[in-house]
Amino acid sequence: MAKTIKRLHQIVICFACFLANGIIFGFLNSYGFVYQYIIDSNEYGFENIATIASLLGSLKLCVLFVFGIFSNIIIRKLGYQKATLMGASISLASLLVCSYSPNVKMLFLTYGVLHSIGSSLLFISSLSIIFYHFKKRVGLATGISTLGSPTFTMIFPFFLRNYIENYGIHSYFALEGIIYSSLLFCAVIWTVKSESNIHLNANGEEKVIFHPTSSLDQKIEISKPSRWNIFKSSYLKILQNRKYVIWLFAMKLVFFSCPIPFIFTVSNIV
Repeated sequence: MAKTIKRLHQIVICFACFLANGIIFGFLNSYGFVYQYIIDSNEYGFENIATIASLLGSLKLCVLFVFGIFSNIIIRKLGYQKATLMGASISLASLLVCSYSPNVKMLFLTYGVLHSIGSSLLFISSLSIIFYHFKKRVGLATGISTLGSPTFTMIFPFFLRNYIENYGIHSYFALEGIIYSSLLFCAVIWTVKSESNIHLNANGEEKVIFHPTSSLDQKIEISKPSRWNIFKSSYLKILQNRKYVIWLFAMKLVFFSCPIPFIFTVSNIV
């Protein structure tokens, strides 16, 4: 019976990660509809409205990934449930402000920064929570969870385009907020079994020992550098690997072109 409950918990966690990835990137990759609406409406008569709309989309994407560094710290300090609740609350609050006052300048703060910070907390949580509940099937679980992004990206445009054209950007942000509210469900599901013992060894490293929730998994021991020896940790040695550094900068260049189709192809759709 206990094994069945654990398996069901793993399935629900995987589904919640699938849902979180799908909603976050489904709306992010559908930003082209917001971009086109801002240009067509141009309520305040900006001459460079296309540039402003593009910068808003770029800021939204940039903050989502850059804040991931701080999201990891927040998750470690507060735990998954509190961090997830914080992320969902920030996203919902920012979307609520957007739905009542979709001023283009205000959107840079609410939709571009605050909403992306909340989404980053949810996104990073959905990626890392998998490793606490899966070991032998971690690849399959990660694949299922990240599958939410292309799935929702394929589905959302079919109704979001007509919705924003018929009801306007106010209702669009309200709809996004309603859908985002379902991610509060993740704050209940994403739990980590607290069976860890932390102590410092002779080298000044934190040694964390925990038991994954899967009955098939064995006890895992992870060594993490303490805050005082972070610059001496072995993680920095990866930067000495030339192949990794080349791959890292190549991925940065890829991101210069990756968002372009999601934003500009919408204007060419008949």
